[in-house]
Amino acid sequence: MRDMSPRILLRTLIIAEVTVFVLSCVLSGVLEPTLPEELHSYDAAASESPSRIFAVVYVALAVPVLILVITSHIGLFFFWRPARTLYLIGGIGILVMVVFDGPAIRTGWEGPFDYLAAVIYGSILGLIYFSPFRDLYAKKQPKTTLEATPINRE
Repeated sequence: MRDMSPRILLRTLIIAEVTVFVLSCVLSGVLEPTLPEELHSYDAAASESPSRIFAVVYVALAVPVLILVITSHIGLFFFWRPARTLYLIGGIGILVMVVFDGPAIRTGWEGPFDYLAAVIYGSILGLIYFSPFRDLYAKKQPKTTLEATPINRE
């Protein structure tokens, strides 16, 4: 069997992370009606309690984080050097949002996909910072050749 190139492997992981995340969101929307009524009423009560200021701050944080995450994934896919840092900052931003979001109710099918997305995220982060894959994002050195110039001694 032929070894997979680092570029293909990294791109496959990026596509897998996005796919698993989207699948988790779809499952959340599709399977939410299957939750018991008690959980629906709890979720509705929890979403009504935040103050208007909290909601504004949350949205003000969510929009830049979403833009950052999308930009970093596209940048990682095309091996754009600043994408590594954006990917890390985006992950931290998502963690902050999860903490501020409070308790979350999700179906049994949604949970494993969330965890799988987190594992893939960590794998990508480890590869782009702590493995030879980081060279894919290294600053390109100009190709220069040293040529001897003849000395004219007259």
